[in-house]
Amino acid sequence: MTRSTRTESESAWEEDDEVVEVEVKRSLDKVVPVRLSSDRWEVLRKEAAELGIGPSTLVRMWILEKLRSLKTQEETSQVVASMTQVKASTISSLRGTGQGRKKTVVSRAH
Repeated sequence: MTRSTRTESESAWEEDDEVVEVEVKRSLDKVVPVRLSSDRWEVLRKEAAELGIGPSTLVRMWILEKLRSLKTQEETSQVVASMTQVKASTISSLRGTGQGRKKTVVSRAH
């Protein structure tokens, strides 16, 4: 870990505290206003407090979780569609070469 010079007053630090540098991947520059009833706000606030985070952070976590889930579902759908297309293409190719399924006709003598 990289040590940095303390810029706050020394009384803000414990003797065994360590300063660490944090790298932020992207700035959070978009704001999404969300309207909630007072009852819902209290539920959200309490849930966030139990987790030791702010309500906005909790909402952001939930949104990102849902977006990741949607991305995974979309990727899964794309893989399934691709596999279906490959299967159809393979069957078509096999039928064209005579290697596909053959119908068996059974005739009965009367």
